[in-house]
Amino acid sequence: MNTIEKNESFYTLVRERAHQEESRLNALLDPQPLACDFEAGTTAIAFRIQPWQRNPYGDAHGGAIASMFDTAMGFTAFWISDGSWTTTVDLMINYLSPMPAGEEMVVCSQVKKAGRSLVRVTAEAKVGSSHKLVATASANFMLLR
Repeated sequence: MNTIEKNESFYTLVRERAHQEESRLNALLDPQPLACDFEAGTTAIAFRIQPWQRNPYGDAHGGAIASMFDTAMGFTAFWISDGSWTTTVDLMINYLSPMPAGEEMVVCSQVKKAGRSLVRVTAEAKVGSSHKLVATASANFMLLR
């Protein structure tokens, strides 16, 4: 598969796999692929903060943000490893500012290292309208071959 086909496969992957079963978390999060570059190992996925994801203050709950990071980086690891199933080994998040409900959060991920058994990914989450940095994350994903 050439680079153009590989990039196209990312959009299909996120749209189809996220909504395979509508009752699963990935479908409820409703990830929307925005951009990808296979050679650079980068992706961008948007998530609309929905009312059920709010904390008591009305902003996005930290657990919801963690789920969005895990989903976005997981799709990136799966895609970069040619469709090998992956599972999260660890996930580290630094929360920097509130993510307002009703806004779109954009998670930009980058593969730092893709080995035979692990894929290391880092990411940033920003408010879509203002580009304000909300949180950063890093994770390792194990390939399940």
